[in-house]
Amino acid sequence: PVGHAPEGAVAARRLGLLLVAAASLQLYMRANWTGPPPDDVGPFSLDEAQVSSPSALRFLDALEIDGEPAYELLAGPGYLWLALELLSVSPGSGAAAPAAG
Repeated sequence: PVGHAPEGAVAARRLGLLLVAAASLQLYMRANWTGPPPDDVGPFSLDEAQVSSPSALRFLDALEIDGEPAYELLAGPGYLWLALELLSVSPGSGAAAPAAG
């Protein structure tokens, strides 16, 4: 029946989401702190010139906490946003998800 997952599927999906969240955090941290800068290899740009794009600005707005904006020169803020959403710890819990692009 529709809506019923096979046995063990829920646990496998949760593990998959956790792995994607961890990979997103690792890519974000490598791009901003640990280096070397990774190649631009995913759905969100790591190019510093792209941080002013409309989607990157929406990600920065979604990462605002208590009126404090995220640092505007972050590389790949979409990866941090994705990890926070997947882990259900995003700061703007009522905010609409920005579209990648």
